[in-house]
Amino acid sequence: MKKLKCKYCKKAFQLVRRQKLTCGQEKCKRERKKDYQREYMQRPEPREKRLLYYSEYIQRPEVKKHVQKYYQMYYQKKKKTSQLMSSV
Repeated sequence: MKKLKCKYCKKAFQLVRRQKLTCGQEKCKRERKKDYQREYMQRPEPREKRLLYYSEYIQRPEVKKHVQKYYQMYYQKKKKTSQLMSSV
């Protein structure tokens, strides 16, 4: 078994599994998760994939109808509040 130092707190720990990169403390796990999310969001593929999926999802007829109904309600409420504010 190898002994490694944690990247985040510099504490030594034994490597049990290859994928384990932190000592196991909650603080270190959170830091690792933040780093991974930053790396993941910097890559263009996941972002493009998510946008492509969303654009295909919106084009479905049942979803499109629901979204249009939602936006109509939203803009009607917004219009009413702006009229109330202008009358005061």
